Amino acid sequence: MKTCFVTCALKNHFPGLEKLALSLNPTLEKTNSDFCVISPDEVDLNGVKYFQSYPKDSTYEGIKIHKHKHYDLTRWHPVVWYKFEAFGMRGYDRVIYLDSDMLVLDDISELATDHKYYSRPVWFSLNSDEEDSVSDEVFYNPLLRKRIVSYRRTVSTGIMIINIDQISKITRQSLIYLAELGKTYDGADQGVINQWIEEKEINFGVLEDKYNHLAINQINDETKIIHYFGHKPWESESEVETIISDISESRDVNNKIWLDFSGEKVKI
Repeated sequence: MKTCFVTCALKNHFPGLEKLALSLNPTLEKTNSDFCVISPDEVDLNGVKYFQSYPKDSTYEGIKIHKHKHYDLTRWHPVVWYKFEAFGMRGYDRVIYLDSDMLVLDDISELATDHKYYSRPVWFSLNSDEEDSVSDEVFYNPLLRKRIVSYRRTVSTGIMIINIDQISKITRQSLIYLAELGKTYDGADQGVINQWIEEKEINFGVLEDKYNHLAINQINDETKIIHYFGHKPWESESEVETIISDISESRDVNNKIWLDFSGEKVKI
């Protein structure tokens, strides 16, 4: 089985990219997986075998920056759309996408090798109860979100397992088209992918929270990946507006884990 771990980043996320790559490297070596970094900016990672994919500006020029009621989406444009490229990597059997603001604490080779993940075309972790209970009105398109949360939990796109042979060959283009139409409840990639799941009636699998542990929460023995959503450990500002708070005592502890990480396995 040919597998590839994928992430995307602009230059301002390169500190996160470097730590992600370093923390992911043992899994890459154990599974003999490729590692792809999608970025328009020149990437230079030391000690990690990778290849770079350069997104074409023309591919995403039809996607407008949506005005969000709660926070400024220009901060992530256009990099949030680059993760759609993971759905078009036809040269692989399985693609595992990770956001570049994640830190891998333990071996996650099972995501690349375990055949149980073939039982569904795609796998996601679920958003927190707190996020799913937030009022629809704070989102870019309240009606789209209200419809989705009326019958299921929303999925996070911070980590995704994609079995390429089980999805349509035009999935990447379909996601871009939905984004161009503005069919995204949050004005970004997560809303688009949740909309795609609804419209195509995708029977997705659910990953355990240990693979997408939000940095505001205390880690435990099972935690495998910390997700530093909102304010990044390498940024100077004290707070970034997010749908749910990104400040807590555990966040301070987890930020220190990121700052101190140098390639050694983290002792929890």
